[in-house]
Amino acid sequence: MLPFDVVVGDIVADEGEAQPASFDVGDAYPNPTSGATSIPLTLDAPATVTIEGYDVQGHCVLGMGSRTYAAGSHALTVSGSQWATGTYYVRVSVQPDAGTGSVLVRRVTVVR
Repeated sequence: MLPFDVVVGDIVADEGEAQPASFDVGDAYPNPTSGATSIPLTLDAPATVTIEGYDVQGHCVLGMGSRTYAAGSHALTVSGSQWATGTYYVRVSVQPDAGTGSVLVRRVTVVR
């Protein structure tokens, strides 16, 4: 079991709640991969981004820590070279300098 919920769909906030800053996390490419994969990230405002990777049993196999990114387009490179063949989930947490943070998850398949 993964240590987080995987939710697909739009985030809806009640009226009066702070709205999250706009951002987009694209699909991993190449996927499947036998080494590194790139995940596109687009931010409308500067934000702190945390990247973590989990196997299907919920074990954390990647902890890249947090880093602040400027507004614009970025490529998050994740190396799966030490991972066994299988399916992994890359969790991208975005915490804008102002506003509410959000989390998106992308699936990555590693083949050998």
